[in-house]
Amino acid sequence: MAPAQKKQKLEMCQMKLKSMATEKKQKLLKNKRAKYQDLDQSMKEDLLTKKMNYRQTMGEKQKEKYLENRRAKYQDLDQSMKDDLLTKNRNYKQTIGEEQKEKLLENRRAKYNAMDILMK
Repeated sequence: MAPAQKKQKLEMCQMKLKSMATEKKQKLLKNKRAKYQDLDQSMKEDLLTKKMNYRQTMGEKQKEKYLENRRAKYQDLDQSMKDDLLTKNRNYKQTIGEEQKEKLLENRRAKYNAMDILMK
């Protein structure tokens, strides 16, 4: 699909969702959840892997555009939402389990060691 057509289709979907009644949105989400629940485990893992690796596989221009969109969304938030988000981010380490903390530390160590090699 051409980028212009894809963009137009996405905009149409966004407008459709914005104008949709809440009951209809809830029904749509319920159907999506049911479809996901019906997937076999390998399909779920593939889907999750694809989502996790999305940012790592995109090009530099896409990354920059993605970050710009995230910045714009953050700037559009009202101050109370920003405060809630900052509090949530600050308290993240306290809410995760020990296994997740260890995994996070291992990932940071590996990233630091890779940076050290590149700096030499």
